[in-house]
Amino acid sequence: MSGEYYDPSYGVKRATLADIDSNAIAGFYKFAQIPLNEADYNLDLNQDGDKMDAGVLTYVFLFRKNPAGNDLSEQSQDR
Repeated sequence: MSGEYYDPSYGVKRATLADIDSNAIAGFYKFAQIPLNEADYNLDLNQDGDKMDAGVLTYVFLFRKNPAGNDLSEQSQDR
């Protein structure tokens, strides 16, 4: 498909999905719960008064840099 794409983050119009992918998307994040060892981060993650517990389930944001290449796709739909 072809057309004009509005990038609400920057308030500009882009000509192609590849242009958005290359110039407007730095990366992606995922909110997840993973086990962390308090001693590795010198933090009391479970607030029990020490920093020695292993495998404390902790909510984190995991970030991945946008890889090179156009990974975006579009679908059209009649309304």
